[in-house]
Amino acid sequence: MIAVRMRVAAVLALVLATLVPSVCEARGGYGGPRYTASTDFPTTIALLDAGGGPERFSPAWALRKLVGHKLVDDEIATLNASYGPPDVREFFTVFKFAMDDAARLERDYRVHYPPPALSGPRLASQVFRDGVVGRRLETGYLFDHLFTPRVTDRVLSDIDRVYGSRDDENFQRIGDALFVDLARVSGIHNIEIASADAN
Repeated sequence: MIAVRMRVAAVLALVLATLVPSVCEARGGYGGPRYTASTDFPTTIALLDAGGGPERFSPAWALRKLVGHKLVDDEIATLNASYGPPDVREFFTVFKFAMDDAARLERDYRVHYPPPALSGPRLASQVFRDGVVGRRLETGYLFDHLFTPRVTDRVLSDIDRVYGSRDDENFQRIGDALFVDLARVSGIHNIEIASADAN
């Protein structure tokens, strides 16, 4: 009987692993969970389009398209007070670099995007939900979801190479704080900031 129960438990574990593929044991570039299911290309291209397109992407403009000018401007003021204007400016510089780099890598890998179909609050909700794992919103997990783990790893490596490890870590901690705050005003509640020092 014990042997039968063990076999049943093993089969159930295998079935659950097959039905819930979004997080595997591998860790992401920032040490958090890794997203390994289907890439959310409709959201990716809509976000790039909101920021001016893959060649002219502006993170601030994209975020304003998602949640409105006032919310983004208020959030930037809050980030400036918490982290200082130089780190916040550097965050947006690295954010632009990351999106441009990811889009370039996707072209190199011959990824074909569908036409952008999401915008405004619907796009905002989907973007931020793509970063949520459990009750935490993580920048690395968001990038895994929007692009692919392979692209995310390359982008984080390129950030570290071009800007250095400090700006790489700065991108994570400010990104986690920014995305959680904007996710909450977009109606996604009961989530936490992933970065230990993000508060």
